[in-house]
Amino acid sequence: MLAALLAGCTSTAPVPPAQPAPEVKPPKPPAGASKAPPVRPAQKPAAAPSSAVVALMDEAQTAREAGNLEGAAATLERAVRMQPRNATLWYRLAELRLQQEKPQMAVDLALKSKLLAGSDQELVQKNWALIAQAKRRLGDEAGATAAERRAAGQP
Repeated sequence: MLAALLAGCTSTAPVPPAQPAPEVKPPKPPAGASKAPPVRPAQKPAAAPSSAVVALMDEAQTAREAGNLEGAAATLERAVRMQPRNATLWYRLAELRLQQEKPQMAVDLALKSKLLAGSDQELVQKNWALIAQAKRRLGDEAGATAAERRAAGQP
């Protein structure tokens, strides 16, 4: 009897497949309406470095002046991990990598710094100048010349 009751609780009727939701299209703009450019979010100003990051920057500078370039790089990398959106840290690390004769790494780091620099035109120009130096060391004269133009504010 229990088996009969349990058998009555299960259904063997097939479940119909779910129907896809109808596609909703955005309304079309009226004829003759111009297409507005996309709105870009406002760039947040760079946060001031924390006291720990400032201390690490000072420590890296001391190591650099003492000729300990690897130690300085390790210290700056630690600071970058603490404040990854700090464009100045990326720039200083790029400078150090160029000093270590690692020009491709310097280019990559300077490009990251430039990307984070936002409206800080002075830092953007310094990054382009560093990129020009690194490109020249890589034997890319055309790239170096183009970067120098950008450093001078030319397209």
